[in-house]
Amino acid sequence: MSTSTRSQVWNLASGEFSEAEPAILYQYLGPTMALRGRGSLGFFERQVEYPLSLTLTRYHVDDFRLAGRPDLIQTRPFSAMPSPLGDEQRFEETTLNWGVFQSGAQRPFPYLVDQIHTVYEGFNTRAVVQRTEVNRTVPDAFGNETLRAMTTSSSHGIVDTTSVSTTPVPPDTVSWVTGLTDFRFVTSTRGGETRSQERPWRRAS
Repeated sequence: MSTSTRSQVWNLASGEFSEAEPAILYQYLGPTMALRGRGSLGFFERQVEYPLSLTLTRYHVDDFRLAGRPDLIQTRPFSAMPSPLGDEQRFEETTLNWGVFQSGAQRPFPYLVDQIHTVYEGFNTRAVVQRTEVNRTVPDAFGNETLRAMTTSSSHGIVDTTSVSTTPVPPDTVSWVTGLTDFRFVTSTRGGETRSQERPWRRAS
């Protein structure tokens, strides 16, 4: 299937279709097969056309370990009629950078290293209105995030920075109780003022 359109939904309770709604068009592009026995790696791109917007998502198809993980998500206004704003319309774009790490059992697993969400103005000029960057350090042996830094900036400069340091509970590999948070230390800076707070997590004993 490369194209699918949905404008009605079957209601199991009433046994009939719902009233017709604006059509939503799904398009799937670039089906990819691995040549070393891994089978399908999915589609390279998916486009979803709503009445007023278009969402484009591109996926990893070059590494079976990252199959199905998006590396670009873009949402922009969409209409058959030209906009009076011309090229000044705003649209949003998120880029995601994935890495593959080894667990404590030496098994590879995908991990989102960083992502950037940007609001642009103008399809051609791509003037940055606001940008949020999230960076994560290398996870521990169980895939737990230990440090995340987030910076939000605009055309006027840095607006807000936040770092979150997470200390996990020592893993219990006998019962496979892993990934529990012991406490988090949050530091935020906004307008030249910095605040820090430690947030313990309560757990049932």
